[in-house]
Amino acid sequence: MTPKKLKAWRKANGYTQETLAKALKVHRVTVAKWETGRTEMPRFLDLALDDISLKKKKKYQTVIMQLSG
Repeated sequence: MTPKKLKAWRKANGYTQETLAKALKVHRVTVAKWETGRTEMPRFLDLALDDISLKKKKKYQTVIMQLSG
């Protein structure tokens, strides 16, 4: 993942640097450094973002089911 792709992913999924940092259990400054390319991103980041996306999707589906049921 490139810094530009990380920033695009974050914005497309409705995260601020702060909320993404909390989800990943890192500091906001770490996310900022990844996005600017000042710090190398960890290899597991793609997997962590996939996990976050899946959890968000499941939570959304649960809310929809509760509202419709």
